[in-house]
Parts: sequence; C-alpha cells; structure tokens
Amino acid sequence: MAALSVKKPLAYVILIIVYLLCLSMTTVCLAFAVKKRNAFIENEINFKSEMIEILYLLTIIVTIVSVGK
Repeated sequence: MAALSVKKPLAYVILIIVYLLCLSMTTVCLAFAVKKRNAFIENEINFKSEMIEILYLLTIIVTIVSVGK
C-alpha cells in the first residue's frame, strides 16, 4: 500500500510535466506558423533558418512522444 501512495504523486508530476511540454510545443508551433505566414506575405523566406526551426519542432515532438511512453 505504501508503494502505491508513493507512485500516485509521481504519476501526477509526470502528467503535469507532459502537459507543460505539450503546452510549450503548442505555443512554439503557433509562433512558428505566424512567423511563416508573415514571411510568406512579405516574400522573405530564408531556407536555412526554416530548416533549423523545423528540426527544433521535430525535436520537441519526439521529446514529448518519448516522455509520453
């Protein structure tokens, strides 16, 4: 019974961390989308920085998926 009481708060902490990671990923994705929209409107597209940002987003997604498992 004591092991169950220790694991339950740990599960809540892990869920909160996963929730915060998802929230931060959503914020980053929205900022990325707005930035790309503005760049498309102004025709200022830099492919090197775009690739770095896309790799950053993929790293965040992979991190959240690995934490969720």
